[in-house]
Amino acid sequence: MYKLFNNKTFIKKALNIGLSYEIAKIIAHWKAEGFMKEAFLFNIEETKKAYNNNKPTVWCSTFVPSELIYSIGGVPFMPEVAAGFVSKIGMAAETLHKAESDWFNNDLCSIHRCGTGLMLEGYMPEPDYIIASSHLCDGAKRYLQHISQEYEVPFYLLETSYYNNEIKYLIKQIKELIDDIGITPNFEKVFKRSNKAYNYHKKVNELRKKDPVVFSGERALNLVTMEFMSFGSKKGIKFYKKLANTLEKRIRNNEGIIDQQRYRLLWLHLKPYYSQEIFTTLREKKAVIAFEEYYQLYWEKLNIDKPYYSLAKKMINHFGWGELKEQKNDILELINNYNIDGVIGFSQWGCRQNNGRMGMLKKELKDENNIPFLNIHGDLVDSRNYQEGQLRTRLQAFVELIDMKKGGK
Repeated sequence: MYKLFNNKTFIKKALNIGLSYEIAKIIAHWKAEGFMKEAFLFNIEETKKAYNNNKPTVWCSTFVPSELIYSIGGVPFMPEVAAGFVSKIGMAAETLHKAESDWFNNDLCSIHRCGTGLMLEGYMPEPDYIIASSHLCDGAKRYLQHISQEYEVPFYLLETSYYNNEIKYLIKQIKELIDDIGITPNFEKVFKRSNKAYNYHKKVNELRKKDPVVFSGERALNLVTMEFMSFGSKKGIKFYKKLANTLEKRIRNNEGIIDQQRYRLLWLHLKPYYSQEIFTTLREKKAVIAFEEYYQLYWEKLNIDKPYYSLAKKMINHFGWGELKEQKNDILELINNYNIDGVIGFSQWGCRQNNGRMGMLKKELKDENNIPFLNIHGDLVDSRNYQEGQLRTRLQAFVELIDMKKGGK
């Protein structure tokens, strides 16, 4: 069985056969419950649509609003998400090697190298259009432009304004993109779905302020796909509704992480998706991720009367975009709202802008606000850069620092 699921030919055929997805759905119904089942079903259904090519498959970077893709009847496919998945199932090393053997230098972001390797191996669905945004990730736009040349499909770059008073330029680009594709958008249906999911998500974030923690950050970061891709879809509404209901039930039944919680932590950026012991070490020290930067609702509900403005505003308002002082203030607000004892920032190798941001945030929070801050340098998908012993020592020392600050022994 192991050899079967590691056979390239088998995997490629399975991705293009409808029966594979029906079997996956049966397993999801059998093995998962509640919000986890909705997350599994969402990913299965969207992957099936991307490979079946009944609708336009739109490759996009994770900071392109999914509502834009759904409004033109497309299927969002984010190669960065695919890279995280193959790392989770232990396939990343093979695809990284394939990209590196094709002259993609190993100091480039491993997410994009992994995505390139997947394309070169023939695992990816063929795109009809490719859309990238210019903000936050410098590598994504170059990587996706290269992919568009390989597949010979249209490439669109949304140059995201840095300040809110420059939003008109981004609005103009979104209009021109949709006009060029030539599909009349259905903003009303998609925005209604997005706003319903938004309401349930807002409820989830309020419930997560409770003590003890009722939804661990480790699990939340495993479900970050829903943050990137589900807004504007039916499954997005079901996922956040069931997640909110689950957390309410846990609070009523006093089912929080009581025996494992002594310290509440805030996590910045994403987490490694291969097997590692970061969260095991934290659990041993009774330190729980109470909230994550990527679960913020940084945008306002979308306005159907101003669709292009709403989409542009959502992009510009991203928590990682704009001046550092605004990002710092957002983090301080999260620290206050979620009763945070310490902050862990993950600096992805090759993610230059995030690495620079983490260094400055550490100085601002630790030195000027006396908030314990640990900056972890590592890799999201390439386990070759993971050094468990060294990281374990740093995590233990970090928790001890928090303990001393709180007056512990």
